[in-house]
Amino acid sequence: MSTRTAFKQIDETPLCRHQDGLQVIKKGFFKRPCDGRLVQRYYCKDCKKHFSKQTFSRFYRQRKIWISAALAKLITSGVSRRRCALLLGVNRKTVDQKITELSEYAQHWQSEMLRQRKTFSSIHFDDLETFEHTKMKPLSVPLVVEDKSRIIIAAGVAQMPAKGLLAKRSVKKYGHRKDLRPQGWNAVLTAAKAFTDSECRILSDNNPHYPPHINLHFPNGIHATTPGGRGCIAGYGELKKKGYDPMFSLNHACASLRDNLACLKRRTWTTTKKPSELQKLLNIAIMSHNKRILGKQGCAIRIKPMTRAL
Repeated sequence: MSTRTAFKQIDETPLCRHQDGLQVIKKGFFKRPCDGRLVQRYYCKDCKKHFSKQTFSRFYRQRKIWISAALAKLITSGVSRRRCALLLGVNRKTVDQKITELSEYAQHWQSEMLRQRKTFSSIHFDDLETFEHTKMKPLSVPLVVEDKSRIIIAAGVAQMPAKGLLAKRSVKKYGHRKDLRPQGWNAVLTAAKAFTDSECRILSDNNPHYPPHINLHFPNGIHATTPGGRGCIAGYGELKKKGYDPMFSLNHACASLRDNLACLKRRTWTTTKKPSELQKLLNIAIMSHNKRILGKQGCAIRIKPMTRAL
C-alpha cells in the first residue's frame, strides 16, 4: 500500500461539537509535516476556536500516520512486534501504542460490519489452545465462525490450567491455575448471540462442557456435535486428516490465525506475555481475515468513521 493510498483511507470527515455546523466557516490550510499534504482549517463562531479536518480524527497529533497501515499488514503476516519495529524504523513502544489503536479500530470495524450483515443461521463453536510465556501456562481462545462464509463473528482469550504430562509441573512451579474458560465461552456466545437467529444451528465437537453454555444462550437453537479427528500434520490439529470435515470453516479459521500471528505458531519463540495483548492481536487478525473474505465475495461494507472523543 502506498503512502498516498494509506492517507486516503484513514482521513476522516471534519466535525464540530455544534452538530448543525451553521457557525463553522473555512479558515485556510496548513501543511501536514508527515506527507506535506494540505489540511483544511475551520473556525467555529460559537466556540471561538480554530480546528482542522484532523482534529476529531483518531489519528490526531500523530506524526507518522503511515505506520498504522504498514503495521496492520506486518502484524497479520506472521511478523513479531520487535521485527515490526525494526522494519518500520520506530521504537517498540510506538508499535505497542499503534497496536492498541488498531485494536480499537478493529473492534469498531467488526461491530459495524456485523450490523450490516444479515443474521447468521448456522455457526461453528470451538476453542483454540495456545500458551502464555510457557506451555505450563496455557490459554484458550474460543471462537464463533459462520458455517458458509467462514466469517469470524467473535473470539476471546481465557486462562486455563495445564493438563497432561505438564499438569503436575505447572502446579509445582506456578501454583494452581484457575480455569476461566466458562467465562470466556459465555462472553463469546453472548457477543455472537446478537447477530445470529434464535433458532440457528450450532455445531461443535464432543466437549461435554459445551452443551450447558450453548443451551443457556441459544435455548431454541439446534446444537449438533461431531467427533474431532486427528490432525493432518503432527502438532497442527486444526486441519484434520479425514477427508470430510464438518467443522472445516472453524478449523480453517483457526489454522489461518495460527499462520498469521507469530505468537500463535506452534514452533516459535515469539510467545504471548499478557492475555490482554493477545486479544488486541486477535482483533486485528480477525478484521484482516473478514476483510479478505468479504473482498472475495464482492461485498461492499461502509464503515462509519471512528472519531476521537471530545
